[in-house]
Amino acid sequence: MFVGCLGYADDIMLLSASRTGLQEMVSICEKYAKRKGLMFSTNPDSVKSKTKCIIFSKNKNERVNVSPMYLNGDPLPWVTQLKHLGNIMECDNSMKIDCQAKRGIFIGKVNSLLQEFHFVKPDSMFRLLNIYTTSFYGSGLWDLYSPEVEKIYKSWNVTVRRALDVPYRTHRYLIEPLSGCSHLKTMLSSRTLKFKETLLSSNKLAVKLLAHLAIGDKGTVLGKNLCMIQRDLGNQPLSVSNVKKSLKYCAEEHQMWRVSCILELLQVGSRERVLDGFNDDDVTNLLDHLCCIS
Repeated sequence: MFVGCLGYADDIMLLSASRTGLQEMVSICEKYAKRKGLMFSTNPDSVKSKTKCIIFSKNKNERVNVSPMYLNGDPLPWVTQLKHLGNIMECDNSMKIDCQAKRGIFIGKVNSLLQEFHFVKPDSMFRLLNIYTTSFYGSGLWDLYSPEVEKIYKSWNVTVRRALDVPYRTHRYLIEPLSGCSHLKTMLSSRTLKFKETLLSSNKLAVKLLAHLAIGDKGTVLGKNLCMIQRDLGNQPLSVSNVKKSLKYCAEEHQMWRVSCILELLQVGSRERVLDGFNDDDVTNLLDHLCCIS
């Protein structure tokens, strides 16, 4: 089975193993468009052209001095990245720029929420954060164990610290239990499993075929993610429920005694509780010690 033409609404992606094969596919589209009175957007300037060409290869030498592709007699620009269905695709298949862009969007939304709703209690703030900032559309295409995604996890850690108003140096193993909600790593990992299940249950043969190939190959992003999630789960079956129950960003079980103490001190700081014999400075020093000192 050859899967070389992917269509979604008015977006068409042509895939070919060779330049000559791709030119033939482009020519077929050109002839069809002429019969139907349609026009493709073309321009030698990649910024002005909606139709672009990209070579997916980690070998830089394969991406230089490539003869142009022609559509309607116009040469199409070769690019190293492009946006397709809201995701930034790169020639090396890394999705690094997509991760960086969506991390920036996440940080912007977090800053807006923390500024506009600074008066709400932490539990309400976390509900808002989960609803309005954690969509991360396209995360099923990311390497969840890459440095770029790790930066997104760290941004989530900073967000939790800010929402709780705990010291910036608060140990990361306290982030999940203090927030009372799943860590972003758990969220994205469970979505990856749902993504896999959706692909496998598709009624389109090509989608199911490609999904099986990707899942069984640790060299693919999906295959690697599933393998690493399974490693983090240990001997437990690979399922969404087990991920939500057992997958932790950073687990230090022997330090969990700190959590209840910190939560009580936070209530004292917000005047929800009273701690006799301790002033504000004492509470702040205790909180800093519990959150940051090993």
